[in-house]
Amino acid sequence: MRANPTRIYKLHLRDPVPEDISIHAGVILNEMRAILDALTVTLAARNGHPDSTNTYFPTGKTKAGFESRDVQRKIKKLSDQDKATIAALQPYAGGNDMLYALHSSDLIRKHQRLIVLGGEAAEMVMGSDGGWFLDGSKIHFINAGPGHPIDQPIAQLAADYHIEFKQDAVVAFSEPAAIKAKPLITTLDDFAGLVQSILKLFVR
Repeated sequence: MRANPTRIYKLHLRDPVPEDISIHAGVILNEMRAILDALTVTLAARNGHPDSTNTYFPTGKTKAGFESRDVQRKIKKLSDQDKATIAALQPYAGGNDMLYALHSSDLIRKHQRLIVLGGEAAEMVMGSDGGWFLDGSKIHFINAGPGHPIDQPIAQLAADYHIEFKQDAVVAFSEPAAIKAKPLITTLDDFAGLVQSILKLFVR
């Protein structure tokens, strides 16, 4: 037996994230991405092409991809001013990562997993078997802040002490990289704010 035995504490997820949450999140992502496509069609109409086809909001995996002929063809019926405004948004990975994440999330939404992550401990009580008194012992939290994965250690304490946790948890995105481990509701709100800010750029 070790001289100073300890216990490791972990959170355990009893049930997976309900599928309905993933479905509704995917619908919201799709609607926000569709707003950008609708904006681009409107810009083409404003430039004298009311019946334009193959007109979409352009994105690229890289800057070079965004500047490629195939992607730029999506906005060929827009005015030079509107094309320049879109280019300034840097809608590609490594440019505006959140904007690219909205695009890529919509592409993978049918296969995208949502995950549950631990948050800060909401309440904690501890003590020894002889009473609620720690008597100089220490509890060591192990990376137990927001975004800590479920089923990973959150704390370590001497084996002869007792501890009870009330732990918060959040539903978060598992991919793509720009939004990985970010809370679902907060991220959807960030996407909505991003789309709204883009729409305002073309009001004149």
